[in-house]
Amino acid sequence: MVNALYKSIPVQDFSTYIYGTWDMTAGSSFSFYKEDYKPKQVFFNGKSTAVIWKDGSKTVVHCSENEPFVEEVGVAMATIKKIYGNRSEFLRVVEDAYRQKTKAERKAEEELKNQEKTK
Repeated sequence: MVNALYKSIPVQDFSTYIYGTWDMTAGSSFSFYKEDYKPKQVFFNGKSTAVIWKDGSKTVVHCSENEPFVEEVGVAMATIKKIYGNRSEFLRVVEDAYRQKTKAERKAEEELKNQEKTK
């Protein structure tokens, strides 16, 4: 079933395809293309970034007073706000992410297990 969905994407459009989620049980589909999230125009004003999107919508993000302003971060945060609706929705994704243990953490756990075995 999934292969049939991939075949439905024209080859010339496949390079712009990012991600698609299909809910097979409900019979609905959702997909978006990176072209939908490319800015039409970007404005920097002090510590604010405003982005006009190809669909005509506008997203404005602000840098806090104690943070240095970085244009790249402003555009990235505007894109995140466009995709997720707000920063808190994005932060939920970050908070819920799986965090792989570092080598030092794995080594410390292994040493604890070895110490428990020797007791």
